[in-house]
Amino acid sequence: MENELTNTDQSQENIFLNFFCFRNILETAIRYWKIAVLCAVLGVVTSFVLTKWVITPIYMSKATIFSWRDGGRSEERNERLKSTEDFRQLQMAQMLINDYRALLESERVGDALKVLIETDFLEKHPELKGKPKKCWYSISIESKRETRVLTIVSQAHDKELAQYVAQKTAEIFKDKVEQVLHMNNVQIIDDAKLPTTPSNKSLKRNIPIGFVIGLGVGIALALLIGFTDQTIKNPEQAKRYLDIPVMGVIPKSKMPENRANLILEMLDNPKSQELVEAYRLLRTNLQYLSTKHSKTGGEIFMFTSSIPHEGKSSSIALVSLLTARAGKKVLLIDADMHKPVQSRIFNLRGRTGFVSVLTGDKTIEEAVQHVEDSFDVMPCGPIPPNPSELLMSEHMPKLLDELRTKYDYIFIDTTPALFLSDPLIITPLVDGVLFLIACSQTKIGMIQRSLRQMQQVSKTPIGLVINQFDRGEVGNRYGYYGYYRYHNYYRYYRDYANEDSVADTGNAQSSAGTKADGGQNKA
Repeated sequence: MENELTNTDQSQENIFLNFFCFRNILETAIRYWKIAVLCAVLGVVTSFVLTKWVITPIYMSKATIFSWRDGGRSEERNERLKSTEDFRQLQMAQMLINDYRALLESERVGDALKVLIETDFLEKHPELKGKPKKCWYSISIESKRETRVLTIVSQAHDKELAQYVAQKTAEIFKDKVEQVLHMNNVQIIDDAKLPTTPSNKSLKRNIPIGFVIGLGVGIALALLIGFTDQTIKNPEQAKRYLDIPVMGVIPKSKMPENRANLILEMLDNPKSQELVEAYRLLRTNLQYLSTKHSKTGGEIFMFTSSIPHEGKSSSIALVSLLTARAGKKVLLIDADMHKPVQSRIFNLRGRTGFVSVLTGDKTIEEAVQHVEDSFDVMPCGPIPPNPSELLMSEHMPKLLDELRTKYDYIFIDTTPALFLSDPLIITPLVDGVLFLIACSQTKIGMIQRSLRQMQQVSKTPIGLVINQFDRGEVGNRYGYYGYYRYHNYYRYYRDYANEDSVADTGNAQSSAGTKADGGQNKA
């Protein structure tokens, strides 16, 4: 029972971690620190504008009253109060203060104040009649702990009204105490004064408040961006969060994936050389990933990703073709039996392929299609109803062992690893796994879960390929700008070499012509 509870807790924790990477949230929020600074500045500017020109002024006035306990008219009551204990005296004094607060906030005092304002104050200030906004006021009661002092605080849009309300409330309260409680123990010790400046239009107070509010809003926005964008954005984050070596960084491109013959066109297109160079570097780094140490038999690499549309199929097609053009005999197997695309990429015909060989319907020679010198493709073939069972059959390892004897490199294109078991079945059979991550696309928690699943079934080494890396957005920040400057240097060197060769050819032709002319002159 305890094991079941533990497993349930772990599964819930794993589900939680699949969607939240708090380290990434914090780093993303820090990366957007400019938002917090901008919001803080906007908060200061907004508070300044509101204080100066927008906020309606509110004036504050205060009247202070004091009450003593032994102010009753009954001598017998005074004698009784004098004979009580000190604790009881303090308790009664506190109860008396609470009674006074309740009386000040009662409708009895409020209604009497309204009558005075309408019959007295507005008669003296006719300019305020018919202007309810100017006649607005509010009253609050303040008391200091362990004292019998009460402060009546009034606020109003008109300074004279604020003073009038505070003073008249104190006077009305004193009269009501005598009428209701029959006590004469209230004294006005501070009369209400006429305020000179609005209480709510202080720049010294409002600007710091605006700064704090703006900064808080900016930090909240940065954290919100971190919550909504928990993806890998550069190779440095991939190394830090996943602890797996990065084998290649592919720059962002607008290559329409799965278009027929696109890969062949790219290799011959001068505009795509920067992208092709990145794949050449990935091809070179494959030798550091494989665990195969024997000198006989080819090496097998599998390409996968967490979710679809991360560039897995087009990347494996380019790496396979570049490896073949480097003088190696290469076979590309389309083992994605859910959504095969290699037939469309290389514009292949026929329904015979990888599935046909596993089921025993066709031989290897019948399933393989020749694309270029030293480069063959084994398409998926007919999509089976049971892909996992086919991969787990005894024919799969036998097929790969036989293909090792025929090819130097074998590349296997599989399904995404997050929700399908096909890559987990193939991983123990290969020499290395290339795991593609599209920048700003897949959540880090999902990538971690996919890699964790693969590492649990096999110790086959895994290398990361960072695809769609936007050097314009984060390249300079993370130090990869120099890497791309290398490609610019490569193009410059290539053009310079071509110019030198043309110049040498021209000089040779010129020299040959001069010699020929000299020979003719001698003749």
